[in-house]
Amino acid sequence: MRRILVLEDEFFLLDSMTRYLRGMADVRVYGYSTLKAACQGLRDHPPDLVFSDIRLPDGSGLGLIKEMQQLGTAAPLVFISAYSADHRHAIPNSGNITVLEKPVSLKKLRDLAEQKLRRPDESGEFQFDLSDYLQIAAMGRHSVRISCGDYGAIVILEGQPWHAEDTAGQGTPAFNRIVANWETHKQEVPVICSQQDVGTAGPQTLIGTLDGLLLDALRAFDEAGRDAETPAEPALADAGDFDRCYECGVEAMLDRDYVVAHKAFAAAAKMQPNNGLVRANLERLGVLIEQQAG
Repeated sequence: MRRILVLEDEFFLLDSMTRYLRGMADVRVYGYSTLKAACQGLRDHPPDLVFSDIRLPDGSGLGLIKEMQQLGTAAPLVFISAYSADHRHAIPNSGNITVLEKPVSLKKLRDLAEQKLRRPDESGEFQFDLSDYLQIAAMGRHSVRISCGDYGAIVILEGQPWHAEDTAGQGTPAFNRIVANWETHKQEVPVICSQQDVGTAGPQTLIGTLDGLLLDALRAFDEAGRDAETPAEPALADAGDFDRCYECGVEAMLDRDYVVAHKAFAAAAKMQPNNGLVRANLERLGVLIEQQAG
């Protein structure tokens, strides 16, 4: 049984995240709304994966980094915050730490959890991500060519990003496309790292630091995925499924589509009229709809 720790101070979002993640097989989810409670949870129920907000009522979610280090917990840590850009300078550059901007859909949350909890392959070794290869090359000041199947290649020269090329072009746009294709098809795309001769590296087409290029590429990938998510409004009145209506309401709230969210929670309220959380969300949405109209 794998354990997931979720730290989120917005109760409706904490409830939705834990509820949705509990739908995964062989997973136990522990939800906390304060940093203090989450730190205790790290000791009581050592997690295999952590999702955390950053701005909390009793401190910063970044405090989990030090706490996990002291406890020797090597679980992947995913920060999800609307203010992540304000805190990136304080977040260590580690392949074990992921930073996402709110809002994050529940489907993407569970897909990420399944990816992070994936066990080692049959060889007993973990597969490196593209970013791992790039960062290892940068830290070791290596000169390498990193090829991602047929999607293109990135050249690191003496630890510095030098060149990227794919079938559509080169430079930063090619770098972004290679990263996006890797993130989309990572289970199918082999990564091959070979030594690059400095004298045959060709002209430089990448400008900037590796961290900056990766951050921009991943942000563009996340935004493209978010824009592509255009969930159709379900036939809520006929759904007859409380969890489906509830999750639809949460998704719509995250997308700031308050009218659809209100319809979803209203349908959920018909099925569970005494559910206090549903009633609270309906009241909140009534205010938000009025503010949006005004």
